[in-house]
Parts: sequence; structure tokens; C-alpha cells
Amino acid sequence: MSKLRERLDALCARYDTGTALALDPITVPLRFQDPADREVAAWLAASLAYGRVAPMIRAIDAALLPLGSRPAAFLRERDEKALRSTLGKALKTWRWRFHSGADVVHCLVVWKWLYTLGG
Repeated sequence: MSKLRERLDALCARYDTGTALALDPITVPLRFQDPADREVAAWLAASLAYGRVAPMIRAIDAALLPLGSRPAAFLRERDEKALRSTLGKALKTWRWRFHSGADVVHCLVVWKWLYTLGG
């Protein structure tokens, strides 16, 4: 076995545990079953994944809340104007460190654009 593989396996053994994952924003997208919903949650979580873990995860959850249990469908079923209006109102007071609700709206609109372009 190569030294690289040994090192990577050791890192997996150390960090691929329930305890370690509980402290990682990857837990947010893993709550969803549908791959597209996971993609939306991961897209947003990756954009906001910095700072203390517990408040960060709460912020990500709060940002996803207006999208309901099917975030990808929510984004796909609305045009950009409706998304900006609906999410703009729902996330008006949302904040995470230097990000605002408007930043989250832009991030989610970009996901919709990318989905529309590439599926």
C-alpha cells in the first residue's frame, strides 16, 4: 500500500465518524434524500461554511428554511423575479457574519441559472 493511501486512510478513520461529521456543515445537505436538494443545500452551505460551527449550521438552516423540504423544486418552479421577491422578504433580516439575506438570494438565483443552463 502506498504511503499516500496509508495517510489518507488514517485521515478517513479519524474524521469519517459521527462525532467529527456532527461538527461539519456537510451534515446540512445530508439531511436531504433527493440529490438535487442535497446539491442546493451543499451549494449554500459551502458558501457560508466559515466561523464557529454551531452558529454557522444554524445560519445555513435558517437560510434554507424558506425553501421548504424540497429546495431544488422550490427554486426550479419559480422564475427569478418571484424568487427574488419571495426569498428577499423571507430572508430580509437574515445575517451570517458579513453575509446578508440578499447575498443568500443571489447565491440561490445563481444555482437556478446554473441548473437552467446545465440541468
